[in-house]
Amino acid sequence: KSGGRGRGGKAARPRPETASRREAAEAAQLARRVVAEAPEKGTQDATAELFSELPLSRATQAALTWNKWTKLTDVQRAAVPHALAGRDVLGAAKTGSGKTLAFLVPIVELLFRERWSAEDGVGAIIITPTRELALQIMQALRRLGTRHPDLTAGLLCGGKAFSEEQAVLGRLSVVVATPGRLQQHLEQSPELDTSSLRALVLDEADRLLDMGFAPSINAILGALPTERQTMLFSATQTRDVSRLASLSLRDPEYVSVHEAAVEATPRRLVQAYVVCPLADKVNLLWSFVKAHLKQRTIVFVSSTKQARFLFEVLRRLRPGVPVMELHGRIAHDKRTAIYSDFLKKKAAVMLATDVAARGLDFPGLDWVLQLDCPEDAATYIHRVGRTARFRMRGNGLLVLLPSEAPAMLQRLRDAKVPLKRITIAAAQARSVQGLVAAEVAADSHLRYLAQRAFASYVRSVMLQPDSEVFDAAELDADALATSYGLPSTPRAKALEGAKSREESSKLRNRDRKLQRLKDAIRSKQDDDKDGDSDGDGDSGSDSSSGSDSDGKRARQAAKARAAPASEQELESDSDSDSESDFGGDAGDATDLLWRKEGGGAKADDGRAATAAELLAGIEGQDMPGWQRARAQRVTEGAIETGRRAAGGADAGFKQLAAELGASKGSGRKASAAAVEAHAAAVAARLQAQDGADRERDRLRVRAKHRLERLQARGREDEDDDDD
Repeated sequence: KSGGRGRGGKAARPRPETASRREAAEAAQLARRVVAEAPEKGTQDATAELFSELPLSRATQAALTWNKWTKLTDVQRAAVPHALAGRDVLGAAKTGSGKTLAFLVPIVELLFRERWSAEDGVGAIIITPTRELALQIMQALRRLGTRHPDLTAGLLCGGKAFSEEQAVLGRLSVVVATPGRLQQHLEQSPELDTSSLRALVLDEADRLLDMGFAPSINAILGALPTERQTMLFSATQTRDVSRLASLSLRDPEYVSVHEAAVEATPRRLVQAYVVCPLADKVNLLWSFVKAHLKQRTIVFVSSTKQARFLFEVLRRLRPGVPVMELHGRIAHDKRTAIYSDFLKKKAAVMLATDVAARGLDFPGLDWVLQLDCPEDAATYIHRVGRTARFRMRGNGLLVLLPSEAPAMLQRLRDAKVPLKRITIAAAQARSVQGLVAAEVAADSHLRYLAQRAFASYVRSVMLQPDSEVFDAAELDADALATSYGLPSTPRAKALEGAKSREESSKLRNRDRKLQRLKDAIRSKQDDDKDGDSDGDGDSGSDSSSGSDSDGKRARQAAKARAAPASEQELESDSDSDSESDFGGDAGDATDLLWRKEGGGAKADDGRAATAAELLAGIEGQDMPGWQRARAQRVTEGAIETGRRAAGGADAGFKQLAAELGASKGSGRKASAAAVEAHAAAVAARLQAQDGADRERDRLRVRAKHRLERLQARGREDEDDDDD
């Protein structure tokens, strides 16, 4: 498209020779003024306050006046004089500070002074991270170049057929592009002539790198001429930005007018925060929207799925103000239409992700509500920077969970962001949980969106790098599900993993202490029984000592094998022949059955313990239904095997007791050989059963670990690209 009077991308009509000579004379005069009025290198002490004081062409001055761009902002006052002089510029400035004109004015003037036309090829390229920002820059360029008939410009950012973009490449003098599309044209479109390129602009350089465009940027820099003017603008100066600057800039002028500022955000921006429990977030959103029905508001959330769900909820509840959504899953043409429609409305609410947080200009925006905590202070600044732009006023409200507030507020204080705490007035607080739950229950699609939004929010918290701010273990999943109107809490695998990691050390220590206490109590009970047996009579004491000693050792060995499976699994993640999934083998169950008189395991109240109770006591934590069912079947089988073994053992012990009683009555001592033979038979029977049980347990543990690996692999392959 044409940035000047020519339309449809066609070259402007030839002008009279007198006009051409007049423009040539003006260009020569401006070139002399630029050299004479250029500031000294390394200085930012420009005295100009108005654009009219700078060496600019009459056409540019007229366009600036027509658009009421007359007064220079701080970054424009510092950067434009150096850029007009043809120097490379590395600029760092607050969002909404006027960076766009800081590079557009020098580009337009450079091409005017060199009498550039479309026949000369592409004279300037502007690279930006998103289509929306590219469109916004294009709109500003049209307004600035409206009186430059030879200036033609075009967008290369996708959203239309590749061949359609190729068809106009030969008629462009300025290109505004996203990195991927520009790289594709440089590699596949011979019509794109950059051999005479004069200027390159990298806008939002930090965002370009954050979005993973570094390989494309490096490829583009390698394909462009090195003899050019380069301007790089970034809201934050990171190590990656510095590395990019060293590769693309030559002896640049560093412009950082806000580096020593007391605040990192505009002075006309009123900022506050509120601490809100997770269960009340949707209520707070509704209350806020109802309290600002005549204003324009952008609501930032952390994921696309949340934006879709909350948009549908608000749309169905009909708050009395237009509701829109803007996120990466919307097609480019539709996103452009939504952005334009929002600008035209006097009052509206837009649910957005961070796709709208960088570079987009929303003139006259009243509020920025950050419903989800930003990942860092820089993201907060970019979000809230959508309002209070270009000397206008604006308001920002940040919603924090109680677990997020301390660390996040400290991050913002370190970044020079002034915030004051507010509370929601009781008269304005409204609850819509019942209405949301009714809508979700009545519509299966909305319920699906709610479940996806739930999982997406949990995943976004898990993926945040700052664990001091985002603590997944503190996340109340039940409260989140309730606020989304879900009748039950969906299973969140990532959340379960986070909580299990935090609790693992506690469980490990707790289980060990509890097991040591149980072992001590059992040992004391066994010792008491041994003492009672020794006092039955002199004749029987000698005969039974060997049996009692062997029985005590057998019971202690069974106790060692009956250690809780939860403790064993926490101590080792590898397969082991001695490990058990759900609390031991048949020998362990037999030992449990021997503990009380009557030959059966007992619950705390004295009744016979069920498999489920043994399972809960051994595992010590809840399990999914399918896993618990499998565990119960295994445990019931172990109990039945133990009962059979115990029955045989009890019969043998009854026979032994009869022999001992007969010996005592007759005054004869029991045969030590008979006792040893019986103990050997019992030990052999238990050893044979123990070997089979150990093999079964080894196979069960291996199957369990294989299932966990498959589940972990499935979680990694989940489709969450839009988060």
